[in-house]
Amino acid sequence: MKHAKADPYPEGKILPIPEATIEPVTIILPYETAITILQKANHISLRNCECRITYKNCDKPLRTCLAINEFSNELVERKAAEEISIEEAKKVLQIANEHGLVHQALYTDWLKGEVFDICSCCPCCCNYLRTYTNYGVKHHIAKSGLTAIVDPDKCNGCGTCLKRCIFQARRLENNKSIVIKENCHGCGLCTTTCPTQATKLAL
Repeated sequence: MKHAKADPYPEGKILPIPEATIEPVTIILPYETAITILQKANHISLRNCECRITYKNCDKPLRTCLAINEFSNELVERKAAEEISIEEAKKVLQIANEHGLVHQALYTDWLKGEVFDICSCCPCCCNYLRTYTNYGVKHHIAKSGLTAIVDPDKCNGCGTCLKRCIFQARRLENNKSIVIKENCHGCGLCTTTCPTQATKLAL
C-alpha cells in the first residue's frame, strides 16, 4: 500500500469500448481504444488472466489478456501465450464486453505512451481495480478521457447501467439515470447494454 500511494504514475488506463465512442466526422479524437492500439501492433498474443487465476473471485472468462509487440513475442517464445490475428483479438474484446469486463491498457512507459498489454478486467480480481475500489488508490488507473452522457427523453429508468458500472458513477433520480461525472472513467460498459440507447460516451 505504501508503494502504491507513493508511485506518481498510473499503471493502466481505461479504454472505451469502440462501439460506445462518439466520433465527430471532422475531429480526430486523441484517445486510444483497445482496437486502435491492436491495429498499430506488430504482434498480438492471447493468454489467461493472471488475476482471475490467482484470486478466483468470479467466473468471468480467463482468456482475455492481449500482449502486444515485444512483450507478446517474449510470451509466445516461452509458450506462455498463443499468437492470434487482429480479428481474433477483436472477438476477445467482444466477449469481454459481453461479460462486463473493463478494457485497460498497461504501459511500459507512461510518459512515452508505450503500451505492452491490454487486459479486460473485473473489479473483484484485477489488482489495479481492487486497489481502487477497496483502498481508494486512484492514480494507478487513468480515465479514458470520455464521459458517459444520458438522453433523459430516451432513458426508461431500467437501471441496467447501474448494474454494469463498476465505478459507482450512476444513480437513479426521478426514474432517470444520472451520471456522477467525477466517478465516470469512460469505459463504455454502460452504453453497450442500454435497451433504449439513451447513453453514449462524449468528450
